[in-house]
Amino acid sequence: MAREASGLGPDHSRNAKGPPPRPSHGPRFELRLCGHRNLTFEILTDRGNEVAGKFGLRFALPPYLRELYATFPLDLAKFNGDSSWILPIPGRFVVDRQGIIRAAEADPDYTTRPEPSETVATLRALTAR
Repeated sequence: MAREASGLGPDHSRNAKGPPPRPSHGPRFELRLCGHRNLTFEILTDRGNEVAGKFGLRFALPPYLRELYATFPLDLAKFNGDSSWILPIPGRFVVDRQGIIRAAEADPDYTTRPEPSETVATLRALTAR
């Protein structure tokens, strides 16, 4: 299941956004990813990083990184769906059914990630309420 973001609401607690720096190909990519990985949750697609921008969770690559990324076998403009050189800041947010953020973590360093076990523990604590 893939769907495009138009904003966040209480039901988004089931959504997961793929980790940057892998920008989104859009819903078609997420549908293939969900099928290939047998995912049982939705992937949130944030075209143009609009939702990330509303929360201050995006950044523009500086010129020196643009030059470096241009040497990679990855067409960032095609992969991201635009040529803005803007990427989302990786993060994990757990939102309960009332729309209250119960856990949040964001770090511009895409190699720094919360432990999956921490996310699972947070979700279990929410379902025990």
